[in-house]
Amino acid sequence: MTDLNDKVKQWWNDHPYTYGLSKQDSYQDVGDVADEQLDAHFFDEYMRKSRKHFHDAQTPNERVAERFIPYAMLAGKQVLDIACGFGWASVEMASAGAHVTAIDLTPRAVEVAKQHFAIRGLKGDVRIGDAQQMDFPNANFDFVHAWGCLMHMPDTQQAIAEIYRVLKPGGTTHGYMYNKNSVSYWWHFWFLRGILAGKLITYRGDTTKLVSRYTDGVKLGGNMLTKVYTPSEGVKMFESAGFTDVVFEPWGPPDMLKDWPTQKVPLGKYVSYETRRKIADRWGWGMVYRARKPE
Repeated sequence: MTDLNDKVKQWWNDHPYTYGLSKQDSYQDVGDVADEQLDAHFFDEYMRKSRKHFHDAQTPNERVAERFIPYAMLAGKQVLDIACGFGWASVEMASAGAHVTAIDLTPRAVEVAKQHFAIRGLKGDVRIGDAQQMDFPNANFDFVHAWGCLMHMPDTQQAIAEIYRVLKPGGTTHGYMYNKNSVSYWWHFWFLRGILAGKLITYRGDTTKLVSRYTDGVKLGGNMLTKVYTPSEGVKMFESAGFTDVVFEPWGPPDMLKDWPTQKVPLGKYVSYETRRKIADRWGWGMVYRARKPE
């Protein structure tokens, strides 16, 4: 487990999530950026691309992911942002008045996120940290944000238990994980790559290796670890850690469906945006979850 954790850490340190602003021609917006790029213009573009990622989830005047993150409720609260990356959520929550602590497994993300805070003139405690084993006291935070990270961790269940531990009674957590009950998983990964391209034979039926190869960093040979869960599996994981009011809702950017059935024959682009949005809200590649620690 330790060896895998080190490999995951190294991969994401070398290939941070940049929403398409990396110096590399890579898929799913991963790749590093040069230090000289990290100016106010870069971070403005980073936030613009972050906002664009959510498509119809918001308008340009709203905060990034305002449809999902309860910014209005975070003013004055102690907030933890897990796997902060370059800090899109951290700076938005800080600018909304939250007292933000942000952690990332990788030194590169922490370095860049600190610079992002400085350029915005915001205060935040950004540090290296592993969500599977956090250094914070029990019952320390009112809200924990964990967007797009739990499925990349070797011990996802332990990370969920840690989130429960550091939350105050009555505190809530929110985030995003990949959805097994999705068009992307069953069509693009399992059928096209797994069956037609024979990759399930290559990986001896190991669907985790298959998904890891063809999700984040596909043009780089894939990432070290990507797991998928059904909504019901997600609910069980959080409930087993002690959470209540657990909700997992499928969601995915509607534009992902433009490439159906394949990138070379993208018939999905002829489907109306409204139809693609409805499909994404039912069988989208991700799931947005919410859960509460009992009083």
